[in-house]
Amino acid sequence: MSEQDKMAVKVTLETAERLVVEAGGGKELCYYRNPIRTMELTVDALAVTRSYRLPSTFLDQELGEPSPMATAVTGVAALEGSRSIAVIGDPDTRASHLRIRFTAPSDADRAMAEQAAQREGKAPRYTGVVLGYLRGSWEVGERAHWYIEARLPREALRELAVEVRAGHLQSLQLGLQLRDIYTDDEWAPPAVSTNWYLRPNRADNTLQFPESAHGDISQFIMQFVPTRTEPAAAIADPLVAPDNAHEESPDDARTASGPARAGGRGETVPAGLAEAVLRLTSAVRWVGGAIALLLLLGLLT
Repeated sequence: MSEQDKMAVKVTLETAERLVVEAGGGKELCYYRNPIRTMELTVDALAVTRSYRLPSTFLDQELGEPSPMATAVTGVAALEGSRSIAVIGDPDTRASHLRIRFTAPSDADRAMAEQAAQREGKAPRYTGVVLGYLRGSWEVGERAHWYIEARLPREALRELAVEVRAGHLQSLQLGLQLRDIYTDDEWAPPAVSTNWYLRPNRADNTLQFPESAHGDISQFIMQFVPTRTEPAAAIADPLVAPDNAHEESPDDARTASGPARAGGRGETVPAGLAEAVLRLTSAVRWVGGAIALLLLLGLLT
């Protein structure tokens, strides 16, 4: 345990709505409890795990039967914007990323929730979240970190695990409504980046084991990877003429501008000869007409 962990925050005023602590140099800092705002997070680095645990300790002689295999989805949750979270009185705990784990209530969890609800005369709650800060320990090799334990309905966890394993999930957006959480600005609008805080231990105001926040998931949005589809190849309709049907083919162009062909036999006639034949035909027609005119004049005389 470090000296910082042993330190206690000096609380000068505490009500149901606010906590005032001494900050040194005669200054005081005020933190507001249970603000009317949603903690928004984006979760990535998602992974699916399947595991079981033994319901025993190392002191037990008989280990007993392991619990059924359980599914969990883990990830890293980032606070939106430039927001951060810290333990009041310990600025070294400030962070903007938290470990998160999604699970579903087991049959034993549901039974315990129903028993507690019956004692309190309330409807059972099977889902919810816990947000806290865990001090590092060199003895177990655990680093200090922020965490969120989120319990989802079984159907929601099953769908989340399927999409994560299939690689279809692009991002996961969460909104948390928390109790026993503090902020440093009571009236700031949601668009303003205010910071979040946890209270030091309520029993003695020390920093080693700060209080945790509890609440519910008010927003759970899965955004999927866009589906890319290639455009289908156009299928020619045999009943519709193609767009270039009116265009002249190279063979047609050569036929129109090239030498004439003799009828029916595919033989080529030189261009000069064809022109001479045309002139001769015209001359024969003119001479024939003149002779007919002369004969007519002779008969009349």
